[in-house]
Amino acid sequence: MSSSAPSSEFPALPPGLVAALLALPPPPRKTLAYGTAGFRDKAVLLESTFMRMGVLAALRSMARGGQVIGLMVTASHNSVEDNGVKMVDPEGGMLAMDWEKHAAALANATSEQELVTVLTSLLPSSSSSSSSSSPRVWIARDTRPHSLRLSSLAIEGALLLVSDGRGEGGREGGQGAVLDLGLLTTPQLHHCIRMENGRFEGGKKGGKEGAFLVPGGTPAWQALWVDCAHGIGALKLPAVLAAINEAATSEAAKLDVTLVNTAEEENAILLNDACGAEFVQKGQKPPKGMEKEKGRWEGREGGREGGRECGREGGSVGGIRV
Repeated sequence: MSSSAPSSEFPALPPGLVAALLALPPPPRKTLAYGTAGFRDKAVLLESTFMRMGVLAALRSMARGGQVIGLMVTASHNSVEDNGVKMVDPEGGMLAMDWEKHAAALANATSEQELVTVLTSLLPSSSSSSSSSSPRVWIARDTRPHSLRLSSLAIEGALLLVSDGRGEGGREGGQGAVLDLGLLTTPQLHHCIRMENGRFEGGKKGGKEGAFLVPGGTPAWQALWVDCAHGIGALKLPAVLAAINEAATSEAAKLDVTLVNTAEEENAILLNDACGAEFVQKGQKPPKGMEKEKGRWEGREGGREGGRECGREGGSVGGIRV
């Protein structure tokens, strides 16, 4: 079957969907696998993957009755030349494990027939209650120099389903839309997806900083140093800290935090350079800028497998990668 076959041969699929995905093929001689961290590899190998994950996010949203699905563009503790993408389900957690195989199948499909088979298997049937659901996809990214380009490809992929292939459809939220949230940390995107889909207590939504507010009380430490690893946390943590301290019930409950290895803007090339959770965990030593601080230090990174951490007494004060 030729890749130039007319879209009428695939009546169940939006016009132009298959042709658009074939125009940006997966990397040759490379099998991509979706795991706890989503897809993660050298950024130059992932352009096709990002467009296809935009499509998959829209399909996942339809399967979940039009609830918002998140896509996070990040490679977390990896070096700056890497990137990755992970999906956030409506509850604010990671993509359901039974959909990981669909992600891998779509990312690795090289022929027209493979694409058609994967896509039609995921498209809700006309008899399904989800068939009339308009997909909603929210996308956020970190500060890597290629994250903007890759997130744009994910948006382009999602719009192939949101706009039904005709270039119509919004980018501003609401029903059937793709929303670009710009620069966010991974936990912030998880929180936004959970809140938007109604998974919040007391009937009141919280903002991007709301996920980090803590009950009043006195911290167990007098001061905290945070290693921002020259990444997205450096841009977002100040607002989080301000919100926490504003909500504090007493002066003693406020956080005294010093940020190190900060980033002044997007595209920081020093990302994870002698700092960050991976550096601390593997090297069992503090990140740069914290070598002379006395106290307890710790490297921590979250994920579906839980946090990974290491620490020692007396090398440096607690640095937590955000």
